[in-house]
Amino acid sequence: MRKITGQFKFRSLEKGDKMVPRNESVGLLFLRLAVLGILLCLCYLPFFLGTKTMWALGHEDGFYEYLTAFFLLGASILFFRAYLRSDARDGRTFMKMRKNVFPLLLSLLFFFGCGEELSWGQRVLKFSTPESVSDANRQEEFNIHNLKLMMGEEYADGTKKSRLAIALNPTRLFSVFWLVYCVLLPIVSLSIAPVGRMVNRIGIPIVPLWIGLFFPLNYVVFKCLESSEIAANKPDRIGLNMIAEFKECYHCFLFLVFALFNSIKASPPDVSASSTLSS
Repeated sequence: MRKITGQFKFRSLEKGDKMVPRNESVGLLFLRLAVLGILLCLCYLPFFLGTKTMWALGHEDGFYEYLTAFFLLGASILFFRAYLRSDARDGRTFMKMRKNVFPLLLSLLFFFGCGEELSWGQRVLKFSTPESVSDANRQEEFNIHNLKLMMGEEYADGTKKSRLAIALNPTRLFSVFWLVYCVLLPIVSLSIAPVGRMVNRIGIPIVPLWIGLFFPLNYVVFKCLESSEIAANKPDRIGLNMIAEFKECYHCFLFLVFALFNSIKASPPDVSASSTLSS
């Protein structure tokens, strides 16, 4: 039911949500967009600080690589917390499990990404790569995403890969994940009511569009950078690998923002505030 008090219109929200004035909710949306926009602008700041500073921040084992790992670890912790706080009694669990498994899956995924980004602590702990892994790894590091099996156009024995195998490299798989989960799923859930109800019923965390739309925007911006002269192979120009490092960092920053939003949304409602508004 709708209740009108003065100039504010109140709307019925889902179970567990606060009753918030419509005008105020729109204001909060613009506030979120403004804050996120400012933070993303700060992320692009290195491109205006000169080539030397960019190399210092974005090189292998540099500041931005550790920042990417930090964002992924933060998202992993927040989603694991959401998993621990989930309860089958709220009716939003998959296959009637005792807890919602989807935040746990996201937590494990982001933890894996964090470990891969740091080669599972190899540079921090200073341990050497086992010979069997070193021979199979393009950068001779202790990780999976740089395995020769997943990179290049040929297998280790010189056999040509199929087009599908070439396409399914870690970079493209990462792009497919954010495109499907962070952009297409939210749009479909909002556009097709039965899909939205099913997703909500089984408890899949949905990326808000005000976050999800930054993924393709970020992708387009960096594609433009890659095709510009800034990516030319010259000593005084930043390379394609450097741009990829920055792009990856900003995507992971958005994952952390989503995890924070999901954590806040999943917090227990303020009963006193709700009753005050409805009285």
